[in-house]
Amino acid sequence: QPSKKPVKSLAPAPAPNKAPSPQGCVDDPEFIFRYKKKPRTCMWLSQRGKVVQQKVCKIPKNSAGCPAACGLCDTEPPVSSPTGPGPGPCKDDPKFKLGKLTCKQINNRFKDDIQSLYETCWKLSNKNGFVYGSCKKTCRWCTEQGSNCCAASYGSRTGCKTRKCQRPVCQIDNYCCNTLWDLYCQDIAMDVCGICK
Repeated sequence: QPSKKPVKSLAPAPAPNKAPSPQGCVDDPEFIFRYKKKPRTCMWLSQRGKVVQQKVCKIPKNSAGCPAACGLCDTEPPVSSPTGPGPGPCKDDPKFKLGKLTCKQINNRFKDDIQSLYETCWKLSNKNGFVYGSCKKTCRWCTEQGSNCCAASYGSRTGCKTRKCQRPVCQIDNYCCNTLWDLYCQDIAMDVCGICK
């Protein structure tokens, strides 16, 4: 399995006191705040416990810079619905293009290369936001199988709601329960969980 790098995004921070939309709800990788007199990042915050997160996120500029780490994003796929976390059904936008690549071409090119697919889904399109928001099915951001174990998180979800699937996945890779249920975890779930086949 390829090594995992911390997930970074390039979206600007939403304005303070504004609920971020699912597609734009991402932490600003350049945002720096101070905690206990030391400079900290949103990635650092996402790996802390709830007590620290609540203290930091009480400050409006911190919650604006780190909406995902502060738990302000409602970006997870529903458990019993075939729709994705953003507006519309669990399918790719046929009009979307990343450069010259459509969602279908991205899927055909990277479906057997999880590392490249993951990196591509996190790319930012000038016109349409992140690839995963438009290529929901290709990036596996949504599921029709009825459990969020079968979908990757592009927010801050760790683990998934179906314990009988979560347990074997996290035994194979504890990153999935400790840090992020990402595309690698979804790929393992497709192999080991009957509910995702």
